[in-house]
Amino acid sequence: MARHLALGGTLAIGGALAVAGPAAAVAPGPPAGVASGTLTQQSDGAGSGLPIGPFATSPATVSTIEVPAGAQDVIRDVDVRTVITHTASGDLDISLTSPAGTTVALVVGPGAAGGSDDAFDGTLWDDSAGLLASDGPYPAPAGAAATLVPEGALGAFVGEDPAGTWTLRVRDVRDVDDGDPGTPQDGGTLESWELRLATQDAVPPTTATEHTSAGGLVEIPDDATASAVKQVTVAGAKPYLWDLDVVADIVHDVPGDLEIRLTGPAGQTAVISTRNDGPTGFYVGRAFDDSAPALVTTTASASGPVVPEGALAAFIGSDPNGVWTLRVTDAAAGDTGTLNGVTLRIRAADGAPAPAPQTPAPPAAPGVAISSAERCLPTVAAPAAVPDPAGAARVAVTTAQLRINQRIFQAAVRRANAVQSWIDAGLVTGDLCGGAIGTKQLGSGITTGALPQVQALTLPAPRPVTVAAPVAKPNARFELTAGQFLINQRVAQAAVRRANGLQERFAGRLTGGDVRDGQVTQDKLNGGLAVLSARAVAPAPAASVTRIAARTGGDPSRVRVTAGQLLIDQRIGQAAIRRLNALTARIESGLTAANIAPGSVTAADLAADLRK
Repeated sequence: MARHLALGGTLAIGGALAVAGPAAAVAPGPPAGVASGTLTQQSDGAGSGLPIGPFATSPATVSTIEVPAGAQDVIRDVDVRTVITHTASGDLDISLTSPAGTTVALVVGPGAAGGSDDAFDGTLWDDSAGLLASDGPYPAPAGAAATLVPEGALGAFVGEDPAGTWTLRVRDVRDVDDGDPGTPQDGGTLESWELRLATQDAVPPTTATEHTSAGGLVEIPDDATASAVKQVTVAGAKPYLWDLDVVADIVHDVPGDLEIRLTGPAGQTAVISTRNDGPTGFYVGRAFDDSAPALVTTTASASGPVVPEGALAAFIGSDPNGVWTLRVTDAAAGDTGTLNGVTLRIRAADGAPAPAPQTPAPPAAPGVAISSAERCLPTVAAPAAVPDPAGAARVAVTTAQLRINQRIFQAAVRRANAVQSWIDAGLVTGDLCGGAIGTKQLGSGITTGALPQVQALTLPAPRPVTVAAPVAKPNARFELTAGQFLINQRVAQAAVRRANGLQERFAGRLTGGDVRDGQVTQDKLNGGLAVLSARAVAPAPAASVTRIAARTGGDPSRVRVTAGQLLIDQRIGQAAIRRLNALTARIESGLTAANIAPGSVTAADLAADLRK
């Protein structure tokens, strides 16, 4: 597992911290007859905080995660979370390679993120996500895409042994300032990354079947509001889909006009292709396979299997029996074509075992339906970054500019320390939104039922986040050297990493150990939720910590004394301030159920009247 240093209190400059992001994606459950588990691995200090670019000629940034050998040696699902800061995310080309040598493109650059800042800062790459990495813009001008479907399919890893070295490669494939290649206009940092695996102890026995649509060809309407439709009825297949390939037979004068989607019997839809151009026969007998060697988004060939734009692995675990629907839409006027047919190639296994019998909960007194609705204060959005293409022209290589940059970095550090101190002082009643604590957050030893009527939920009144005033140092000396630039850059990167670590604590990692005793009152419970009994259970959950990884070394020879370098460092510091401002805004609106770890609130955290 990743090695981290757990730090409390104020920031120690020079530390790098491990980060976390969106809530975990839901992997498909296992088929029948296999034992299953999950595994999460994070990059360690040597694989975190690595510079990216800023030139197309710069070597790829490479980071590895070592997955130890274990009893479960078959992958069922893979998700990846990246924490990458970059001032033009569309310049990036990101790929993941498994121990078996399979490589999956997360995004191909130059890509749809365009000039957005930090589009992949905390992004969870998941075959079942809603937004395609190939679509854009997302988001612009700045901010991270929470989840994305990779351009390649992570389903290509299904069935492989996870043990060994996993490799993430990030390349900056475009120089922004082609007229002055010596000036680094855009660059970034691979702060960290995380591998999330669902595994099982064996590949399930599967049965292969093939199912083809009936009827003749269907004209594709030359109308973006209408679609040509073909349906395939699957019957008699085993109930757990393990692998799916699709063969489409479509003729169109301009394939780049077409949008193609497949919907399964349960209503889930995967994007096969959207506006990907090629010769007239581009979709004639075209096979779509998550493990294909080429991407539909990048290939110019009219033959051979391709990876669809949305992963077919999104259907793993579903029952393939029923009606599947392929829809083809012509999104641009002026050309015509036909949908001739579609074939599904399915490998399916026996279904998952029936759930184990559950111990019935103690009968609750008759009452109202419990609501998870919360009552919080309005969130004040943190100011977004404003693109400044001419920024480098206004940044001068002077000691005064170095001082300005350092003040930005120090402001970020003071904000990080303020948020850290706010958490470490212990959460109180007013910090919580009304209705924030439900049965999911309550731990063992607490029995719940329903109230006769829903109680009133109070608005939060959070403690202020108090940022220390700057300390003037008029006699501080600055030198225009690569070493001084490197020091400034490390301060800026440390501030960003501290901000990321604090974000991790708020992303469902705060615990009852962070709450002062007796602070969870009735109005902070879900509407209608009653505590029937509460007993202390040892050991009590520990307070959360801000995790910090060992800092990687820096090479002064790679840091140039240029206005471009000053601008890069300045943007890193400003990114830290934006993140910390966003965290402060979240605190000021009140903490919600999403901030509290499941099962971590114990009897000691409940108000005295709830413990009776």
